[in-house]
Amino acid sequence: MYKAKNINLYLIIFIIFLLIQALGKFYRYPIAEQLGISLNYFNYGNFYPDEILNIPFPHSVYFPGLAILINLLRLIIPDYYLMEILYFLAILVILGFFYLSLKISNEIFSNNLRYENFWLIIIILCLWPAKFWLFYAITFKTDILAFTLIIFSIYLSKPYLKKFSFSKKITKIILSIIILSFSILIKQQAIFIIFPLLIYFFLF
Repeated sequence: MYKAKNINLYLIIFIIFLLIQALGKFYRYPIAEQLGISLNYFNYGNFYPDEILNIPFPHSVYFPGLAILINLLRLIIPDYYLMEILYFLAILVILGFFYLSLKISNEIFSNNLRYENFWLIIIILCLWPAKFWLFYAITFKTDILAFTLIIFSIYLSKPYLKKFSFSKKITKIILSIIILSFSILIKQQAIFIIFPLLIYFFLF
């Protein structure tokens, strides 16, 4: 119990550290670009510049997946707090990425592995060898969001279980495909995950 309480305390401190770091990353242009093209859609009906209108437009070289998410958030969140909420969401995505990885590993290996120190190991890895990835991820780059959605779609359909039944999970599989498609809209490179997934389905 003592160890569990300590690990929970470490995790809370880590989350506070992430919040402080995230709120200091307002200068990051990728999220500002996505916010800009979301405003394009709100004001002019297009995400990307329209040559007919002779006015300057915000522009992004990335797919508008995050901009679509921003537009959905604007339905319930005031614009004044939108940037802060996006960075809070970035932290939730990071934690969700690791949590889903933990859940999938736990289901695949059942009781063969012990996970008491999982979060402590994750914290050490994030703050030491992977610190540059962590500072990259908390700026809400679309990579981590896309691959978190991919892992969630896999977790939802659970194709890795021995008792997997396509007919019994058709609804979850359709939902997983929708989530996977949105991840590709967010990050184009995510499309390459489809090929190993298809190979896994056919071979296993």
